[in-house]
Amino acid sequence: MFDEIKSIMTETLSIPEDQITLDANLEADLGISSLELYELGGRLMEEYDIDIEEDEIHSFITVGDIVDYISAHTK
Repeated sequence: MFDEIKSIMTETLSIPEDQITLDANLEADLGISSLELYELGGRLMEEYDIDIEEDEIHSFITVGDIVDYISAHTK
């Protein structure tokens, strides 16, 4: 799951794969803005056919948070 999400982040936000770790802070370490976070959320919803509420998107602090959320909401 982590490798899939890392790939999506690289494609969607042009973040080098070597910077994306489970502990990487989305804003502080990767420089992801609110707008980019929404863009990523949209791509994840399409990719995994799930709904992610706006407040849930804002709860993502690290890449690990995204991996945990997607893992818990997919079959």
